[in-house]
Amino acid sequence: MMVIPVINEGATSQNGYLPVDATWYSVYDYAYGTKVNGGNSNFSALNDSLIPVFVRGGYIIPRKRPDVTTTASRQREFQLLVALDKNNKANGELYWDDGDSVVDDISTYNNYRFEFSFSAQAQSSTLNITRTNKASCNDGVVQSDRIFEDPLVHVY
Repeated sequence: MMVIPVINEGATSQNGYLPVDATWYSVYDYAYGTKVNGGNSNFSALNDSLIPVFVRGGYIIPRKRPDVTTTASRQREFQLLVALDKNNKANGELYWDDGDSVVDDISTYNNYRFEFSFSAQAQSSTLNITRTNKASCNDGVVQSDRIFEDPLVHVY
């Protein structure tokens, strides 16, 4: 992700640079989901919307809608933001743990790990979700293999 910070109080636009060797999509209010050209650009930065934020094509970002507490947020469904590259593909991964434990050694850390791959063709698309690590923790959200049984998927 690329964030273009608005650094001047009262600014209504902000100049920023997105690398030209990638596909970029807007994920802020002003033009959510639209392709954005790389290079130097002037982006809208009105104070009644989010600051300019972009996702690079080729990546899948797992997310959840926020709630008033972390515990409540963890109960919400997963969403996958799929930003396609120039070949109409994207990949991503997710580490998920109990939310409280301290990591002493990542090789023995109790967590779930998921890998995502997405590919789109003219008439069809394929989303693969593979669990590559299964934790012994049960946080009330991850129950067996059903964590991504019906994910909400946004493809750009």
